[in-house]
Amino acid sequence: MASVRQILDSHERDLLQRLDQLRAQVREVEAELGEVRGAKAGLSKQSSSAADLAFVNKENPYARMTNKQLALTALKEHFPEGALASELIDFFKTEWDRVIDRATFSPQLSRLLQDGDLEKEGKVWKLKKNKPSVFD
Repeated sequence: MASVRQILDSHERDLLQRLDQLRAQVREVEAELGEVRGAKAGLSKQSSSAADLAFVNKENPYARMTNKQLALTALKEHFPEGALASELIDFFKTEWDRVIDRATFSPQLSRLLQDGDLEKEGKVWKLKKNKPSVFD
């Protein structure tokens, strides 16, 4: 029978191996991201066609949303089971190109909780069940 230490050592090795694999995947994504950014920089140095300009200049629909609107929209459309505040902030940055400061975002979540729009289970923020949606 394996000792607790042996089990933990084995689990640690497994986690380190998974972590190495994930780091390799992150390096690949970062390299591809570097290529995309390089291509974007090249585009800005060239004259673009009207179609290219329309695509590049298309306004981000999330650019003018308030923090409260961002939270409600993300929870409704992308996190139906709820999300941590940090997950929402990461999502805003990676998916919606919005950088939100945690110190200004957390009070907004608390206000949505007080207003009855959200509920909180542990650290997970969720849309309030059985409340008419602002989206309906």
